[in-house]
Amino acid sequence: MTTNQVLEWAPFRLKAGVDEATLLEASERMQRDFLSAQSGFVRRELIKGAEGAYTDLVWWESFAASQAAMRMAAGSAAVRTYLAVMESSCGDPRDSVSLFGIVGAYRPAARLLALAI
Repeated sequence: MTTNQVLEWAPFRLKAGVDEATLLEASERMQRDFLSAQSGFVRRELIKGAEGAYTDLVWWESFAASQAAMRMAAGSAAVRTYLAVMESSCGDPRDSVSLFGIVGAYRPAARLLALAI
């Protein structure tokens, strides 16, 4: 199954001295004040890996929706606050964002899902 949805993959690390509570506060503000109002926004997850690595996963209805939100992000105080907690030794954190088109989507079979409940 293919779809027009796009996955935004945005890996980052926190700036020295920034704790996870501060990250989560900035993340929730960006979600509430910016992302949730964007046309084409589907869902978002903030995930944590080993050794202080984080990745923001954002699903969009289309490439055009993701690009429109990127253009609007520069004018958002909530987005600027969120980006400010990220390490920027390699430049602007937005430079590490990658977009992926979804070429296959799979769900558990109905029988397996029923067993899990």
